[in-house]
Amino acid sequence: MQVEVIYAKPDEVFREQLELPDQASVQAALDTARLWQRFPELDRQTVRFGIYGRLVTGETLLTEHDRIEIYRPLRTRKNRG
Repeated sequence: MQVEVIYAKPDEVFREQLELPDQASVQAALDTARLWQRFPELDRQTVRFGIYGRLVTGETLLTEHDRIEIYRPLRTRKNRG
């Protein structure tokens, strides 16, 4: 099955199409895309990801044409008051 992995940073967008076996998980897709090696700043334990905007876990099984989105932590500015 074909799926896509996307990770958008402020200055670049990583997008990769993958061909995976049926019943592959989100984690298998991230490993196949070598996400952890390409972006060592991502923490495997805390990174959040989703499929079309819906949060999922690494164990979530994929279906044809799923788009796995890697979410960066939001940065907030301290309120001066």
